[in-house]
Amino acid sequence: MRQQFPASVSDDALWGQKAISTFLGCSPDYLAKLMGKTDIPVTRIDGRRCFALKSVLRAWALGFANGK
Repeated sequence: MRQQFPASVSDDALWGQKAISTFLGCSPDYLAKLMGKTDIPVTRIDGRRCFALKSVLRAWALGFANGK
């Protein structure tokens, strides 16, 4: 499968736990559990607000599903 890159970072960015969990199809509470127990590529800015890139989350989820 060929990697598709977004036109800009702003098109790829997800800000906030709710936006990230909606993108992943899970609840914000489950995302918090994932952040504590896995290597999910979500960053906390100033220890509070969450940030992630859709393209990186997609790659992580595919690797996670394939056991990598």
